[in-house]
Amino acid sequence: DDDFENSKQVWFYYSRNEVPGPAGAAAMTHRVSRFTHIDNQGGLTQRLDPNSEVPVWVDPEGYPDLPLALHCHYGSQLVWGPGGMLYFAQGDKMINPDWASDINYFAGCLIRMNKDGTFPADNDGVQAGGAPGCWGADGLRSPWRVHYDEPTNRFIIGDVGGNDQVSVVA
Repeated sequence: DDDFENSKQVWFYYSRNEVPGPAGAAAMTHRVSRFTHIDNQGGLTQRLDPNSEVPVWVDPEGYPDLPLALHCHYGSQLVWGPGGMLYFAQGDKMINPDWASDINYFAGCLIRMNKDGTFPADNDGVQAGGAPGCWGADGLRSPWRVHYDEPTNRFIIGDVGGNDQVSVVA
């Protein structure tokens, strides 16, 4: 949390199997959740309370009916950026390559959201009537890092392109 000292909240972006699918497939979902940090006596006694999980965002697209071996191009890390908003990138998920460049899907875009899980009204996806979290970049294949560079007010995304392409997003 960008106000961890006061909130004691820790945020995670992770993938979770929700429901087993047919023939070895899994209904995989991505989510952003926050957990409460417990100080206890400090040192090795500090921990997260696993029962304190609050899902803030759950990817509505998931990974329907794909074998686990094809679950890749998930996304990247969470970063706090301007206005105390949370930013993270999500890959194309290999479901449909066209989704990464389609504003109607969360796949392949930089996602910007408020701490309560709502999306700012000026997000590209909200303005276009598409996936409301999409903001600033789309067409990402497999982003693995996101960094907000405060001096230049720019986001830098490390994205792994295909065998015959180079992805530069800055």
